[in-house]
Amino acid sequence: MKNAHNIHCACRRRASIAAAICLLAVLCALPSAAQQLDLRLPLEKNSVRFVAIGDMGTGEAPQFAVAKEMERYRQAVHYEFVVMLGDNIYGGHSPADFQRKFEEPYKLLLDSGVKFYASLGNHDDPEVEIHYKPFNMDGQRYYTF
Repeated sequence: MKNAHNIHCACRRRASIAAAICLLAVLCALPSAAQQLDLRLPLEKNSVRFVAIGDMGTGEAPQFAVAKEMERYRQAVHYEFVVMLGDNIYGGHSPADFQRKFEEPYKLLLDSGVKFYASLGNHDDPEVEIHYKPFNMDGQRYYTF
């Protein structure tokens, strides 16, 4: 990824909660805005644009709602990747769980080529998740990109 190779993906629990709260605050404000997103971001040429999410892997309706807003935001801002701050998959970690709790909610983003880079939280199974290709961990618990 151009312009993103020096970003480190090692997150602590507090950062996960703070980032999730910030993202939710931004996303909750979006629907109340005009139909089109009225973004006042600098959006400088060649700037790195990304989203950070955490505590999201439930496969329930609120996750789909956030994913929908993330897609709206992607269309407006054209971010390239998502940093996952942990607690990516709650409950089981079977292939069906990954499909229901990750691939289905974020299908539009994945189909658009948005990359997800995971870090692990206390609800995650490192033995499984580090090998899950869409999390881009390449079999490592710690990595950079």
